[in-house]
Amino acid sequence: MAQSFQTIPTLNGNLWVAQSALYSTNSAIFYDGTSACLIDPGLLPLEIMSILNFLETQHLKPEYILLTHSHWDHIFGPEYFPNARVITHNLFCNELSGEGSERIMNRIQAFDRENQVRRVRSFRIPSPDITFEDSLTIQIGDLSLNMMHAPGHSPDQCVIYERESKILWAADMLSDLEIPYIYHSLKAYQDTLARLDRLEIQQLIPGHGQDTHSRQEIETRFQEDRAYLDELGGLVKKAIQAGKNLEETQQECSRMCYKHQEENARPHQINVENVYKEFLLS
Repeated sequence: MAQSFQTIPTLNGNLWVAQSALYSTNSAIFYDGTSACLIDPGLLPLEIMSILNFLETQHLKPEYILLTHSHWDHIFGPEYFPNARVITHNLFCNELSGEGSERIMNRIQAFDRENQVRRVRSFRIPSPDITFEDSLTIQIGDLSLNMMHAPGHSPDQCVIYERESKILWAADMLSDLEIPYIYHSLKAYQDTLARLDRLEIQQLIPGHGQDTHSRQEIETRFQEDRAYLDELGGLVKKAIQAGKNLEETQQECSRMCYKHQEENARPHQINVENVYKEFLLS
């Protein structure tokens, strides 16, 4: 298994992006002068060491770590940077308390076994030093990073927008590989996309998949994801109104077309289940 990053070209010389060998997961470093801000540093131990090496060779001090949300594949890394302050949404701790904590630890232990990961230090769930509700601006030298609440995929998900270069770090949305994964709320996801679509974006970087600085590609990703959510919501609502159960609703939605149909078949099925439950409870 490859355990080295693929570095992604960026328009801004103050942003270094690297992609994991697993799940096309992206990590980033915004930096200016000698200060740096990390986003979702991970995924494999040797890949995190590559982040450490980059910081050392560039003589950068990691001031902050921004964790976009509490899902297991985005919370590796903070223990490698003990002097950096961890920033999350204020729902992050709620998502990782009680059964959530146990579920995450079990998933990470399974991940380590599956990928033969040998950790120098035991993994521990990160505890944020700073939390916020709607938005928070982080200053790194002359860079202003706006961390914004963007629920839908998860209750605590956040995106990062750098206004000067108009870069949007979209967390687990707007991917060229994934359909929208609705683990929280269809309505919240739709509202989040509508709000983000009003931003001026010159470079879009998803949490998984390839970045793009093509305006046409950026518009296409917004259109495709919003169309998927709208169609899914419409079919589920119609099925419920017709008195159909979950299995019948899944059958109705199985004819939907979406990107990378084979790879996204299971996430699509989970989406139907979650939206069905959301509509029944609304």
